[in-house]
Parts: sequence; C-alpha cells; structure tokens
Amino acid sequence: MKCITINYGIGPTSFMEDEGGDIASNDGKCISGKYKRVVIVGAGGSGKDYLREVFRTKGWNVDVALTTRPSRPKEHEGISYHYVTDGMFDHLTETGKMYETALFNGYKYGTTRYSWSTSQVFIMTPTGVAQLTPEDRRETFVLYLDINRRARVLRLVERGDIGDTVERRVKADDELFADFTDYTVSLENPKFDAIVLCRIFGKVIEDSPE
Repeated sequence: MKCITINYGIGPTSFMEDEGGDIASNDGKCISGKYKRVVIVGAGGSGKDYLREVFRTKGWNVDVALTTRPSRPKEHEGISYHYVTDGMFDHLTETGKMYETALFNGYKYGTTRYSWSTSQVFIMTPTGVAQLTPEDRRETFVLYLDINRRARVLRLVERGDIGDTVERRVKADDELFADFTDYTVSLENPKFDAIVLCRIFGKVIEDSPE
C-alpha cells in the first residue's frame, strides 16, 4: 500500500504524494479508507484557527461553533464563532439542538447537530471528541496539533492574550490535554504547512473540494 508521508518532527512539514492516496500515521502505518470530516484539536496557540481558515479559503465547509465567551480582537461573528448568551446556549442544549458541548475557562463551547451533519472541518476540545458517537468517531479524522508549550505561549502573547490570561489559558490546557490520546494523527511541527495539509486531507475526506 502506498502512502502520503508527513514529517511530524521539528523539520519542515513535507509529504510524498503517490498513487493510492493514503496518509501515514505516526507509527508509519497507512490510514486507509475515507473519512467524512476532520476535527482539529489543540491547545491555545497551536494553530487551530489558522488551519481552519486555510480550509475555509480552499472551499471546505467549515463549522462555526457556538460560544458564550466574548469575542476577541480580530474575531468576527459568524466566522470565528457564533457568540450567544448562556441562556440561549442552555436552551439549545436542553432542546437537543447541540451535538457536543464543552466548558473551558468558564465559557461554554459547542457544535450544533445541524452543523455536524453539514460541515467537514471542526475545532473541538478533548471533551468534545469524547462525546462523538462510536460510528461518528470511526468516520472522523482527528488531527491533534501537539505543539510545544514555548511556541504556543509566544503565539498567545503575540495575538494579545497577555499577562495572567496566558498563564491561566496554558495551565488550563495542560490539564485538559494531559491524558488526551484519542486522535488519528498528531502533528508536532509548529511551522506546519496548512496548504499542504489541506491537499493531503483532500485525499482522505469524502466530497472534499481538493
């Protein structure tokens, strides 16, 4: 079986494209078959939003999750998140409209059932991934951006999350990701090439625009 191979180490992200179009996991085994969606998981500053936006520009159907937290500078309603009140979030949850929900740093996040059925690219926490049904998990490629702590802190500071906000976020992430292992592939290179990744995922995700 021929594979696409990604360098997940500290060097540049690279890939080898060959007929067969499968992607190689960290243990060198080929991941065969087609998936319905990609779920991106990673701590703050790992590059989740950046990668999601590259997917969006390449024509993928990208989920816009709901959150009760205030918007940050450079974030936009309907693109970064749908910003809702606690009451609205709770109502959607209680009426069965939410597929998965998570609480992080005092704020609620979640994906609606409608978006889950119509989107191809998602950002979730380990808590969200744990809520996937067994069938949905089998059909989902979970990409874990396992970026080193130093690189993530620098990015959080650069984007304006300064002072105790960064310290609090990193500490919360350390706890949240301490035992996270439910992913298909992890990527450790902080300088990963998002365009290359989109092209690779075009080979393993059904109905992709790639």
